[in-house]
Amino acid sequence: MCTCSNQPNPQAAQAQLQALQLPQLPQLPQLQLPQLPQLGPALIALLPNSGPVDGGNTVTLFGLGLAGTTDVQFGEESATITGQDPFGLTVTVQAPPQDPGAVQVTATNAVGTTNPVTYVYVEPTDPPAPVAAAIIPNAGPAGGGIPFAIVGSGLQNADVTFGDTPAIVLGTDPGGSFLFGLVPAGPAGGGNVPVVVTTPGGSATVPGGFTYL
Repeated sequence: MCTCSNQPNPQAAQAQLQALQLPQLPQLPQLQLPQLPQLGPALIALLPNSGPVDGGNTVTLFGLGLAGTTDVQFGEESATITGQDPFGLTVTVQAPPQDPGAVQVTATNAVGTTNPVTYVYVEPTDPPAPVAAAIIPNAGPAGGGIPFAIVGSGLQNADVTFGDTPAIVLGTDPGGSFLFGLVPAGPAGGGNVPVVVTTPGGSATVPGGFTYL
């Protein structure tokens, strides 16, 4: 009878592993990476980049690394910070009052102060006086209620009166050359009345007025 065994011999296997001596790799030197300098905040643009000398208008600063901004300078005056996004891309401020002219704007946080960006303070200008060249139509029923258009310039933000009666103003085109509205009721017996356009820049009378039939 055969007494052979197929069972693995642990001692023989361990001896074989010990006989396999892998070559020892040399120890690599530890690399020392240079310490990179910390980049400071950077200011790219202002929107808007100009405003009134009285200040108080909202200005948004656009840049990089602006998170944690604690001070924004317009020239030598500090602006009021009203908001900033957590990613450090924008800071919103109220511009302080200044004399007319250009000033340099900077923002400061714990890392440093940005490069300057120019902001211009401008004097307020008086709006132009309106010009009312014609009204279409220039006649209509005494009961009013029909649409009209006044052709001219500087007609934005205008009030219109037919005689002593205010008209309903519907709006103007973007350039202020056309004003649209509804004719108010006129005198019961009809007749011609002056049409006056009034804006912040002054008043203008439409030549020929409007005739109620």
